[in-house]
Amino acid sequence: MKSFIDELANKLKIDADMGISCEIVDFFSNEEIESYQHKVDDHKHIWIDVKMYEYGFTAANALFMSFMAYMSYAHFAVFSSTGGIGWTQYDFLSSMDGKTAFYCHVRIS
Repeated sequence: MKSFIDELANKLKIDADMGISCEIVDFFSNEEIESYQHKVDDHKHIWIDVKMYEYGFTAANALFMSFMAYMSYAHFAVFSSTGGIGWTQYDFLSSMDGKTAFYCHVRIS
């Protein structure tokens, strides 16, 4: 699924403007988490690292699903996930019009 998302991202104009960063701050400032950091590489890829007070896959998945619902554009949103002991990473692509999109990599531990 990640390769499908990467292939789809290559066909779209990826743009992570300041509005996206503000929405990320708004979302995570209202969540009960220990900490988070995010950075944007060249206005394209958004990297988010979230530290939960107590990690659990079910809680991490619920947090990500809430994040995806909050951030998704109406045209489409797709994601994939991978994980290990004590962490899960989600790769999330959402488009507002089928031409431009933002691409997030969210790691929750």
